[in-house]
Amino acid sequence: MKLIYKDKEFEINEGETIKEALKEEITENIITCNFNNEIKSLNYKPKMSGKVELLDYTDTEGKRVYVRGIMYVMAMAIEKLYPKSHLTIEYQLYNSMFCTFERMQVTDELLKEIKEKMQEIIDEDIPIVKKTMTAEEAKAFYEKEESEKGILQINTETKEVVSLYYCKDYYNYFYGVMPISTGALKVFDLVKYGKRIST
Repeated sequence: MKLIYKDKEFEINEGETIKEALKEEITENIITCNFNNEIKSLNYKPKMSGKVELLDYTDTEGKRVYVRGIMYVMAMAIEKLYPKSHLTIEYQLYNSMFCTFERMQVTDELLKEIKEKMQEIIDEDIPIVKKTMTAEEAKAFYEKEESEKGILQINTETKEVVSLYYCKDYYNYFYGVMPISTGALKVFDLVKYGKRIST
């Protein structure tokens, strides 16, 4: 099989990822890719030849993947620090995401602790791995875990496959492509906005 990138052809073997095939072309700012007009993870393993465009966080789709990754790391950090709290990601406004942090008062000290934990997770450069389950496997999983993270995926009769993103022992559901590791998320900030967190 072949990948076409910037009008050049690259060989890719079956089972090889786009990242592996284009390792000499991928800089540290590249966070995702467009393969045959579909946004894919850099860990995507093509089953056919195709055209690839590498995207960084300045591209529209690249920015979405980057923001999604920051939200994931923030949720992970909050669960590690405050497992009884509840984070709700509400909406995006330009370059910021607004989140409600329930059962905890949002203070400067709280944000400092969360930012430090997020930076620790990012510095570890931990792989973010997508895992899929059948609907039946997912039901058994949720019964065992007693968790609500992503449970809405199985609340439909037409859902045959359930996907979760894992980062070490942490998991959560996010719709869409994610960065392949936490180390890709170099820049972020958290600020208090009324009773919300803006990131």
